[in-house]
Amino acid sequence: MYRNAEIFIFRGYICRVQAKNYYQILGVSPTASSAEIKGAYRKLALRFHPDKNVGNTSTNAAFTEINEAYSILSDEKKRAAYHRENFGNFIAKKEDAHLNITPQFICEKIVEIRKSLEHTDPYRMDKPSLLLQLKQLFSAYHLAILKKENNIALNNSIIDETLTILAFLPAEQQKIITDWFKDIPQNREEKINAFLKKQQSVFFWEKYKLLFVLAATVVVCLVVYLVIR
Repeated sequence: MYRNAEIFIFRGYICRVQAKNYYQILGVSPTASSAEIKGAYRKLALRFHPDKNVGNTSTNAAFTEINEAYSILSDEKKRAAYHRENFGNFIAKKEDAHLNITPQFICEKIVEIRKSLEHTDPYRMDKPSLLLQLKQLFSAYHLAILKKENNIALNNSIIDETLTILAFLPAEQQKIITDWFKDIPQNREEKINAFLKKQQSVFFWEKYKLLFVLAATVVVCLVVYLVIR
């Protein structure tokens, strides 16, 4: 039932979702009414319409996701199938009836993830789930919101928190996510480059430290042998 599913944290609840969370894209709860879905779609479509964002590729990508989400959630049969498959075990609260996706919300979720990792054993961490949560938070729709709001201070906070989290992930995954930062207004280029450079050194040592240890052991044994001859 959950083949190719992702893990999505919705206000403290763990849900299994497919590649895209259509409810989150429109900023509504899985319990939202048809009227709420339609209203959210109209508001977002007006805000992210290509005619109002000429040349903005991230905003255009978000507009495509918004239309895709609405095409599923506005159709009763399609929505029922999507909801049943992905949110069958979801328990919503009344205060979650309408989720407004804002830069502050994205930042808060990043902080929650970072705090949850403070006491986690890196060797027992579920890294695939961590990566999927980050992909969800940095979807084209969310990146477009961050770019549209143009809150550099908040974007910098998001980047700073995310870099702390990325230290737990492999180099290729770090590069994927830091590349997304280029799509939002920020002034953390030097910090991002310094982070990636430092991580390259860390990964290099992790990869070859066993060889270094073996080589050092051989050298010590050779020196001892020469001394006691």
